Amino acid sequence: MADPNTNASRLGTFQCHFTWELEEKFTRDFKTAMDYIDHHLKHNPDEMRVPAMAVKAYIYASNLQGNDTPMKYRTAKDAITEALKRNKDDSEEDPTNDGYNGYKVVLLADLAWLHHKTRGRNVETCITEVEELQASLSEEAQAYMQAMKAFTFQWFGISKYTEGISCYEEALRVVPSNVEWFFGYTQLLQKTSYSDPQDTYGTSKVESNLRCFISKTPKNGLAHVYLADELLQKGKDSHLEAEYEVGQALESGGENVVVLQRAGKVFCSLKKYDKALELYDRALELESESSFTLKLVGDAHRFQYFDKPTAERDEGDKQHLENAIKYYRRAYEADKSNFRAHSQMASLYSELGQQDEAEEVYSQLIETRDKENKAEAFYHFAEFRDDLALYKEAVDTDVDSYGGKRAAKKIIEKMQSELTRNPNSKAFETLGWVYTKTGFIDSACFHYQQAYKMEPRKELELRLSQRYVESVNPDQACKYLELIKDSNPEEYRLLKGKLHLSLGVEFKDQGMTDKAREQFSLSTEYKSLEGCEKFAELLQNCTDDEKYDKRWITDWAKITSVLQNEWDLVEKCQDKVKESRLNALEEIREKAFMPKVRYLHDLYDKYVELLLKPGVDKYGSVLIEARSLLDRVMSDFQKRRYSEIEYKKTRYTFFYIKDLKKGVKKDEKYVYMQLQKRLEGDYEWNGFRGKFPDLFDALIKVQPAYDFTENKKMIFLFEIVNEYKHRGSLKDGMQEVKIDGEKYNFSFEELTEWSVSKVIKLVQCFDKHM
Repeated sequence: MADPNTNASRLGTFQCHFTWELEEKFTRDFKTAMDYIDHHLKHNPDEMRVPAMAVKAYIYASNLQGNDTPMKYRTAKDAITEALKRNKDDSEEDPTNDGYNGYKVVLLADLAWLHHKTRGRNVETCITEVEELQASLSEEAQAYMQAMKAFTFQWFGISKYTEGISCYEEALRVVPSNVEWFFGYTQLLQKTSYSDPQDTYGTSKVESNLRCFISKTPKNGLAHVYLADELLQKGKDSHLEAEYEVGQALESGGENVVVLQRAGKVFCSLKKYDKALELYDRALELESESSFTLKLVGDAHRFQYFDKPTAERDEGDKQHLENAIKYYRRAYEADKSNFRAHSQMASLYSELGQQDEAEEVYSQLIETRDKENKAEAFYHFAEFRDDLALYKEAVDTDVDSYGGKRAAKKIIEKMQSELTRNPNSKAFETLGWVYTKTGFIDSACFHYQQAYKMEPRKELELRLSQRYVESVNPDQACKYLELIKDSNPEEYRLLKGKLHLSLGVEFKDQGMTDKAREQFSLSTEYKSLEGCEKFAELLQNCTDDEKYDKRWITDWAKITSVLQNEWDLVEKCQDKVKESRLNALEEIREKAFMPKVRYLHDLYDKYVELLLKPGVDKYGSVLIEARSLLDRVMSDFQKRRYSEIEYKKTRYTFFYIKDLKKGVKKDEKYVYMQLQKRLEGDYEWNGFRGKFPDLFDALIKVQPAYDFTENKKMIFLFEIVNEYKHRGSLKDGMQEVKIDGEKYNFSFEELTEWSVSKVIKLVQCFDKHM
C-alpha cells in the first residue's frame, strides 16, 4: 500500500485546481458559482471550453457553502473525465499543437487529487503519469497551463484577478496569437480598470486590447459590446461611438442572450430605456425564465422612475415602480438565489409606502446564506427600521463587506451623537465593540476604558483584558487579567497564553531569540497550541551546541506534554465540535511532532557518537532523557498512523547499509531511487528474515537513522539491542542472539554504561553476514 503522506506531498507540487487555493476569500455559495459557470458553458460554448469544464468539476468537489452534491467526488471525477475526453478531441483536430498537454496535466492532477481524497486505487498511477508528463512539457504546454490557471481565477473573486492577469500575460508571451486568451486577459483588465492608465490620446489598455481583438475577430459580438461599455467610461464624447459598437455587436451576435443583455445595459446607461427594454424582450424570447434578464427589465423600469426629479414625478410614474417590482418578483421566483432582485423589491415597496410588504421581504432577505449578501440585507433592514441591533448584526455577519462597513459607520455616528447629548457607559461600550470589529484596537481600548470608569463591570474587565492582549500591551493586559483570574479562569488561561505567544513573536521578529524562547515556553504553560507550534519552530532552528543543552530536551518535553494532554481532552469530548478540534490539533501535531522526531533522532545520534569516543561520559544522563522522550513520542505515533511509515523507512535503512557494506559508491539520488523502487514493488527481504529471525523481529521496530556513516551503523545496531529491552525480552538483564549457530550474549546493563566494546562486537558480528 502506497504511503499516503508521500502521495499528499507529491500532489502538493502539482499545478491544479486543488493547489490554487481558489476558495480563499471567495464568498459565493455553491449554487451561485455553479450557475455562473453553467451560463458560460451554455452561451459561450467555444470559449475556453476545457478550462470551463474543469472549473465546473472543481466546484462539484469544493467545500463551498451549500454544496450537498450526492457523491460529490465521484461526480467531479466524471466531469474531469469528460473534460479529458474533450481535450483529447481538440488535440486530435490540431495534432501539431503540443499545448493541449498543458491542459491534460492540470486535468490529470485534479483527477489524482480526487483519487487521493477517495482513497482510490489509481492514485499512484495517476500521480506517476502527471510527474512523467510534467518532466517533458514544452514551453507551449506550460503556457496552456498558465492560461487555464488564469481562466480559473476569473471565476473565483476579485482577490484572484491580479494573479490571473499575470498568468495570462505569461501565457501570451509564449503564444501571443491565441485570441481566446487575449480576450480573457482583456476581460480581467476591464474588471480591474478603475486604475487603468491611459495614453496621451485617452485610450486605456482595455480599449486598446479590445480594438486589437476585434481587428482579428470582427464578428465577435461580445467584444463589440465590451468595447461599447469601455467607451461609456470616457464620457459623453464617446457615447455615439459606444452606440455604434452596440450596433456592430447586435449585427454579429443578435441571437446571443449575453450580447442582448449587455447591449441593453449600455442603452440603459445612455438613458435610452425603450431600446434597452426591446433588447431585453428579445433575450426573454430566447430564455423566458432567465432570472438575470428579468432582473435587468426591473432595473430599466426602476431607472426610469428615479431618473426623473422628485418634484416632477406624478402618479403615472409610479407605474414604473410597480412594473419593476413585478419583474423583480419574477426574477426571484425563477432563481431564489437572486439576492439583488429580491433586495430591490424591498426598497421599492418602501418607496411606494407599502411598509408591511417591505418588512416581509427584508425578513426573508436576512435568511440568505451568503455572508456578504446577508450583511447587506441586515444593513438595509436596519435603515428601514432605524434599529441599532440590526446594524450590529450586519457588522457581526461580515464587517469587511459593503453592508458591514456601512453599518459600522452608522453605529459610530449614532453613538457619537448620543454621547454628545448624554454621556453613558453603554454608548462607550458599543463604540469599543464596533472599533474592535473594525480592527481599531487602540480606539476600542480607549472607549472600553471610558465605559469602565463610568460603570466598572466584570464584562468590561474581560473586554479590556482581551483588547490589551490583542494590542500586546503587557502592563495593561496583566492589570485586567488579574481582575478576571478568579471569576473566569478558563478565559484567563487562554489570554495569558495568547499574550506570551504575541510577545514571543515580537521578540523573535526583533531577533531576540532568548526572550522569544522564554515567552513561547510560558505560552505552553498556559496550554497555547499556537504557542507550541511557534516554540517547535524556534527549537528546530537552534544551533548544535544549544541542542546539547539539557534545556533543549526539557523544552520539547513541555510541547509534548501540552499536545498530549489536549489530545486526551478532545478525545473525551463528545460535543459537535469534536471533529473540527481533532483536525486542528492533528495539523499542529504534524507541524510540531514530525520535525521534532527528526531533530531528536539527529540529536540522539550525535550523543551516541560522542559516547563512543573513549573517556566521554558526561552526556549519559541527557541521553537517557532524550531516549525516553523519543520513545514517548514515537509510541504515540505508532498508536496512530505512523507505524507503517516508520516500518518502510526501516527497510530503507537496511538496504542502504547493505549497499554501503558492499562498497558500492552511489550518489544520494541513485540510492533514493533504488530504495523507492523497492518500496513501490513491496519488496520482501525474506532472505534476511530467514537468516536472522531474532534480529529481524527487532529491526522492524527500530526507528530509522537518517545518515549512515560507519559510526551511524553502530548506533543503528545499538538501537536494535535497546529495542529488545523495550519489548521486555531481556531476561535477567541478558540477551542471547544466535547467528549461524554461534551464540552471542549482550548485557543491557553494560550497554547502558556505554560499553563501546560490546557495541563494536555486535557490529562486527552483523557486518560478517551483511
